[in-house]
Amino acid sequence: MQSRKKVVIIAQRYGITPAIFGGAVESLIGSLAENNEIHHAIDLTIIQSYNAKARELTKKFKDTKFVFLRDSILGKLDFRIFGQRKNEEFMKGHIFSEYIYKSYRYIKKNIPDVDVIIFEEDSQIIGYKKFQRQFPGKVAYHSHLHEKPQKNIYYDYVISVSEFCRREWLDLLPESKVLVLRNGINLSRFKKRLSQDEKTQLRASLGITTDDFIVLYCGRLIPIKGVLELAMAITEIPDKQVRLLCVGSSAFSGGKETSYTERIKALALEHPNRIIFTGYVNNEELYKYHQISDVQVIPSMCEEAAGLVAIEGLCSGVPLIVTDSGGLVEYINDKCGIVVSRADIVRNLMKAVIQAKTNEEWRTEAALEGSLHAEKFSEEAFYKNFVSLISKISPN
Repeated sequence: MQSRKKVVIIAQRYGITPAIFGGAVESLIGSLAENNEIHHAIDLTIIQSYNAKARELTKKFKDTKFVFLRDSILGKLDFRIFGQRKNEEFMKGHIFSEYIYKSYRYIKKNIPDVDVIIFEEDSQIIGYKKFQRQFPGKVAYHSHLHEKPQKNIYYDYVISVSEFCRREWLDLLPESKVLVLRNGINLSRFKKRLSQDEKTQLRASLGITTDDFIVLYCGRLIPIKGVLELAMAITEIPDKQVRLLCVGSSAFSGGKETSYTERIKALALEHPNRIIFTGYVNNEELYKYHQISDVQVIPSMCEEAAGLVAIEGLCSGVPLIVTDSGGLVEYINDKCGIVVSRADIVRNLMKAVIQAKTNEEWRTEAALEGSLHAEKFSEEAFYKNFVSLISKISPN
């Protein structure tokens, strides 16, 4: 019987799994641990910063080892002083982070025969040079962003969340060293359904009638997300029963008013009853707002790395309208969504929304196709794809 691959994930510093403080990366790492308890495909170790509650919660895991690293006073000071300078040229790949150094020491002492080491940092940190010398051909950087690579690469592989992001690395690494691992989510959270009475009640609580055509925006109210452009598109549609439901705030929980959100709300005042704001909604409750919507729009003006919001909408059975934004379009297909160009974005969104409203047959088919397509992005699928990727990095 072939032995399981020994895999070490070095989590983001202060990123805690299980995701008791939230966080997409922390949730993904947690899903790997949960699925490893079921499928037992790899010998998994997760290294992360110390947290007493997380340490207690991880005691239930039998097939994944969690290693908690404490900061020294010097380490905390070091992070505060140098933490924002970690990408600067003068570092030249040398470890200066106590967290990374302790991770290195732990692996060298306790798992010297490790097969793959994956860094889950939120940007290209330094310190890989020592890892490369000790563990040649085994170091991977899991990039969750659309980012421009640094000139000096101190890792052997890059794992991207989309083909779009992958292409950024191909000038510096051969194709076989840059891999794609698309994200997954907890689909059960968005498979929940409301009864017709519950939908009617929730709509009524928001001042929405059963005849209104609701366009959902779900996310942060910031310029790169294209919310103002979407609001302009909705208010320019003559049919006043087409209304925008904005679920979110300027940041995550506790987001404050900004000049940008004030512009959107000023537009809403100019067009009474066309735009509804809920503020921040907990992730556990989001499915309810999908359920009362007729179509969801993701009007991103930036280059999105991936499309988690799109998966949530598809799983909820809501047809999508998205912009031609980076890796976002890789998470849908033409049967469950409409892709519009960001050039002349307001007019294009207007046309797409009107098209969706007037074609009920398309909405019904797109909702069904979306629910099926979302299954490709389950947490179990993410785990199986992760294991397959490990086999590519360490085939022997």
